[in-house]
Amino acid sequence: MSERQAKTKRKNEIKKAPVKKKSALDIISNIIIVILILTVLGIGGWAVYSKFSQMPKEESTTENITTPTISEAAQQEEISVEEFLAKYGLSDVEGLTDDKEITEIMPLMTFENYAAFVDSDVETLKQGMGLTKDYSNDTLMSEIIADMTASGQAPVEETQTEE
Repeated sequence: MSERQAKTKRKNEIKKAPVKKKSALDIISNIIIVILILTVLGIGGWAVYSKFSQMPKEESTTENITTPTISEAAQQEEISVEEFLAKYGLSDVEGLTDDKEITEIMPLMTFENYAAFVDSDVETLKQGMGLTKDYSNDTLMSEIIADMTASGQAPVEETQTEE
């Protein structure tokens, strides 16, 4: 056998690595390391848990928002329901009861009355709503909402639900 063949044979032979026996000192040191790691993890978990448990619970605000009715809005302005309807030009509209929501009567208001309802003037409201088309003061909000929806803008009811 040549030297080259002997060398490849030695490379291809499975070598048995010597198995190191673990002493008692190695086992004890491994146990101590595991205990230290678990202790650090436990203290960290306790610190994080105590911080999270002290945080106030957030309640979902969308579930608790209710749209005011006509009577609630009139009470807020300290006027009667009839005065409220007259103030915003809705006294001649049939079928309005004091338990209707404000969002249901907004499309029935004129642009000028809606501006008064949200405590604004017409020009500021036009700019705030991003209206490009020139609407007259007696244009119904239902027309403006329909135009805004058709052009892809957010409708008025979504932007003014805080009232």
